[in-house]
Amino acid sequence: MTLVLPLACSSEDAEAPDLGTAPTDVGPRDLGFLPNDAGIPDVGPNDTGVVADTGSQDQGVPADVGPSDVGPNDTGPGDAGNFTARFTERLLDNTFRHGQGGQVADLDGDGDDDVAIASSLTDTVYLYLNENRNQSWTRVNVAPDGAIVAMDTAIADFDGDGDQDIAAVGLFTRVDGFGSPGEVTWYENTGNPRQNWATRPITGLTVLWPFRVEAADLTGDGRPDLVVTLGDPSGAAAGNGVRLYPWTGSGFGPAQTIDDTLLDVGGVVVADIDGNGVLDVVAAGEASGQLAWYENNTPPGQTNGTPTFTRRNIASPPAPKFLGLANLDADPAAELVVTISRDNGAIVAYDPPADPRQPWSESTITADFGGGSTRFALADYDRDGTIDVAAASNPAGTIRVFRRVSGVWGELPVADKFGVIWILGGDFDADGRPDLITTTYEQSGTEDHVTLWRNEP
Repeated sequence: MTLVLPLACSSEDAEAPDLGTAPTDVGPRDLGFLPNDAGIPDVGPNDTGVVADTGSQDQGVPADVGPSDVGPNDTGPGDAGNFTARFTERLLDNTFRHGQGGQVADLDGDGDDDVAIASSLTDTVYLYLNENRNQSWTRVNVAPDGAIVAMDTAIADFDGDGDQDIAAVGLFTRVDGFGSPGEVTWYENTGNPRQNWATRPITGLTVLWPFRVEAADLTGDGRPDLVVTLGDPSGAAAGNGVRLYPWTGSGFGPAQTIDDTLLDVGGVVVADIDGNGVLDVVAAGEASGQLAWYENNTPPGQTNGTPTFTRRNIASPPAPKFLGLANLDADPAAELVVTISRDNGAIVAYDPPADPRQPWSESTITADFGGGSTRFALADYDRDGTIDVAAASNPAGTIRVFRRVSGVWGELPVADKFGVIWILGGDFDADGRPDLITTTYEQSGTEDHVTLWRNEP
C-alpha cells in the first residue's frame, strides 16, 4: 500500500491541520491523558496508568532571543549563546496508531533523507519517502498492516544487491497478547522501495521481548549483521540480554548470545570502542542498573562467523535505558549519552579514557527531563561545530535541544507535544541544518502523529 501524504504546513502558534479522521487542534486545549510508560512502552490497548495532562498542549515555538534563562541547567545569563530555537512543525501522518522507533537513511537513492518507522498498534513498518527535499512525503507499507507488533527498525544493505533493506523487531504475538513471543524479521527491498517489499522471517514468533535492533558488521565479513536486545521489564531470565544474528551469505543465522545476564535491555549502540578497527557493542540494562561494553575478541582484519565478546562494565547508574554515541567535546573519543528512566528522567554522558577498560568519567546534561521515557537524537543543530542533544520526553510531552556553551549545558525549547515518544534527526530539506522527526504514543491511538520539525535558518 502506498499513501501520498502532501506536506501540511502550520504556523508556529497553531498545529497543522489533520490529514485523516482525527480531530483538528484549533487552539490551546487539554488533550486528555498521557500513558504512563513505566519501562517497556505500552504497546497494546491495556494501558491502565495515566498521567493527567493539565495544561494547554498547543504552546507554539518559544524562541530564545537573548540572554534569558532557558532551562533548569542555566547557571548564568546567556549560557545558551545566540542560537534561536526555532523549529516549525509539519504534520506528516496521523493515520496510524502508536509510533515507535525508526531510522533515517536515503532509501530511494534521490539524495535526501527518508525515514522507516515502526508502529506497534497498527502493527506494521512504514517507510516515509521524502519527495524533492521535503516538498511532500509518500508513505509506503514495508509490512502489511497487522503483520508485526513493531518496536524498532534498522536499515542496511543486508543482501548486498546495492539497495537498502529494513529489519524490524516485533515485541509480541498480537493474537496471544503482551508477554507472548515476538519476532525478528527483515524486509528485502526488491528494487523499487515504493512497492514489493519481500518479508524474510529470521526467527518467527519465538523470541521473548525483542525490543531494539541495530545493523552492523560484527563478524568482519563486510556484510551487516543484526544486534537485538531483549527487554523484559520483569527481569525474567528468558527475556533479557543481547543477541547477535550473523549474516551467513543467504540469510541470517541462528542467534548467538553476546550476554544473557543483562536485564531489561532498552538501549544498544555498535561502535569501535577500543579503536582497534573491530566493532564492539554497548548496551544498557535498565533492571540491572548497568552499562556495559562488549569487546569483540576477533583480531583486526580477520573474519569470524561466531565472534566472542568480553564484557567490560562502564558504570552502574540507576535504570539506564536509551543510548547514543557522539563526540560532545574536543577530545578524540566519543561520549556515551544515556537516559535514566528512574525519578525525574536525567540525561548523562560518559567519557571514556584513552584505555576504555579503565573508569569512564560521568557528567550530567540534564538532571530533570520529565520522567523515564526519554529518547534523543544527536546532531549539530546550531551548526557551531559541536554535537547537541535533541530530546523528547513522553511523560512530559516536551521536546528540547540541549547544547553546551563554555562547558555548561543549556536547554532550548522546541515545542510541547502531546504523547511524543521517539525522536530522529536528519537533514530532510538538505539545507545543512539537521531537522527532527518525532512519533507519538497516545493512549487511545486516535491522535498519534508523525511530525517533522524543520530547523529554520
